[in-house]
Amino acid sequence: MNSGNSAGGLRDLPSVVLGFEGLRGVLALSVCLGHYGINALLRPLGLYLNFDLAVDVFFALSGFVLSHTGYFGQRSRSDFVVRRFARLYPLHLLALLLVLGVYAAHKWPIRPLFVVQNLLLLQNVGLPPQQMSFNFPGWSISVEFWISILFVGLLRGKPRRLLVALPVLITVIILVFPGFQLLKSENVAGMLNGAVNGGLLRGIAGFCVGITAYLFCRHVAIDYAPSRWASYVFCLLLLMIFLKDWHSPADSWLLYACIFGLLITIACSREFSLLTTRTPVFLGSISYSVYLLHIPLILILEALFSPDAFRGIHKLAALLILFPLAALVHRYIERPAQRLILQRLRGALSG
Repeated sequence: MNSGNSAGGLRDLPSVVLGFEGLRGVLALSVCLGHYGINALLRPLGLYLNFDLAVDVFFALSGFVLSHTGYFGQRSRSDFVVRRFARLYPLHLLALLLVLGVYAAHKWPIRPLFVVQNLLLLQNVGLPPQQMSFNFPGWSISVEFWISILFVGLLRGKPRRLLVALPVLITVIILVFPGFQLLKSENVAGMLNGAVNGGLLRGIAGFCVGITAYLFCRHVAIDYAPSRWASYVFCLLLLMIFLKDWHSPADSWLLYACIFGLLITIACSREFSLLTTRTPVFLGSISYSVYLLHIPLILILEALFSPDAFRGIHKLAALLILFPLAALVHRYIERPAQRLILQRLRGALSG
């Protein structure tokens, strides 16, 4: 990462990295709270947390970070694919095996074809049987992997033209596929005989927002140095969007505009913020483990004890196990597996 004006609005400060890490942590926590029954507490207050929208922010973060670290146009495709595989696959495989173990223990039906699709990260690209992943948060990992490979193959040079092209692509997606954020594993009915996958659309739009935000910081916001209060404003706006009823394409515009502003204010700010404090950053460091393990954990707890003991808000008690478990898995499984894969595959490719 370059510093000063040579890198546009981007700053060579720990606050940039830590801010994104803290944002990931808060988003991963929101997904866990959503799946663990937080809306049972919010409904009497007239509120509902659309926690699944966190995935759209994750996609945008990936688009920004992968651009910022120099993958697009500056590293070989093979190196990119190896790094993405090492980053995403080990924990995906672990979580998948844990869920399949629960399926086997309960003697629930398992489709061999869908197992193969989950193993190959093809469970959410529109192929039949077109159902949610066994570890259903993993639908976004399938999208993340293939969309990132698609973009690394397309985005080569002419960054200023992309500042126009990518927002146009987002506009087309929003107008042609209204309400696509409500779709995960489903294909969009009525479009190309149902061959357009909603999850892939969310991945493409999210990556476009993230890459556009990066290009804006680097080539437009030369001297832009917002206060940390700007990021607080966008965080509050994002929370309000998460709590909003989702109805029209205008909601998609609000979401992506807010994500765009939040990424820019975090990346260009010279100041530390609440997102860079210890707790959000810690959650961010283990966010991938938290995200992929919270469903296998609750399934295992329900199998070991009574399913009725973990219904509704009672699931929230599992957080006391989830965070220590995620920290241990991150340190002793996720990171060592990444290093091993990088060493082996890089050696094979260079040989």
